[in-house]
Amino acid sequence: MGIISANAELRTPIKAEKVDSVIIRTIDWSVTSFGHYGIDRKAFDKLYEFLLTDSIFREKEGMSVDSIIIKDDISKFLFSTIINYLPQYTLEETMLSPNEIWEKSKGFEYNMGIMADGYYNGDPLEIRGKIRIYLKSGEIITAYMSHTLLDIFNEHYIAFNLSIFISNYLSYMFKQKAKPIKEGIPFPDKDYDYRGALKMASADSIKIYKKVEQRWLQHQTINDTQYISKLADDILLHSKGTTTKITPKFKIEFYGDSFCVPIYVQGELFELYEIVYRMPYNLEDHISKPFLNTP
Repeated sequence: MGIISANAELRTPIKAEKVDSVIIRTIDWSVTSFGHYGIDRKAFDKLYEFLLTDSIFREKEGMSVDSIIIKDDISKFLFSTIINYLPQYTLEETMLSPNEIWEKSKGFEYNMGIMADGYYNGDPLEIRGKIRIYLKSGEIITAYMSHTLLDIFNEHYIAFNLSIFISNYLSYMFKQKAKPIKEGIPFPDKDYDYRGALKMASADSIKIYKKVEQRWLQHQTINDTQYISKLADDILLHSKGTTTKITPKFKIEFYGDSFCVPIYVQGELFELYEIVYRMPYNLEDHISKPFLNTP
């Protein structure tokens, strides 16, 4: 039987003024199930990306993915206050530590990381969310959570208040209208922050992946900032929204200080934050060629 510790606060507090941003990813957050149902910790990101890009599978299986970015000072303060005062969770009998649970995780290849229908890795938490807290120092704090428990700093905490915060935040985002950052390119509040796309222009490296069967295999890495800036400008300034659906063959990840912005590419079409756009040239051909950093 679980009990709440008298010391109802994070042993390692999160100071809002030191937080750059917080990204919360969820899979099937609103799903109610009978029996164990959760996501394998080692498979979480890979499954999230798969569900994000494969709308046919996602709709067929009735699965959902959502994400939240927290960057403004008030939201960072509210998030930090909530997480800092989560009660500790202890058991009268021994419970595996988060690090020990991680070692038992089996990854995406084991039923795509979905712990249901007899597929179970022994995780006592029904993981539905992953939290990354990006500090201004460059450090990244990672946590996993179910609707009731949060694992952070190799400790367990009661997560009811945080779960309510996430549910309310997601509900609020769905009610908001899409907001444009540039003419002809609407970005919804859903999935990260619509302003996040502007970071692409300040990225210092990109990784290009090619899809082989159901796996993303790294194709090449490019660190030429002039090339990256030109590519980002083409994507942000010269693309137009379309209702066409795509089956992406390539993925580009734009990397900078504490951020990663992925886009998915098929021919002249690309998908960014679940919206498809059309480029004036074949983006797939452009990025599939070997890059030669020559004078």
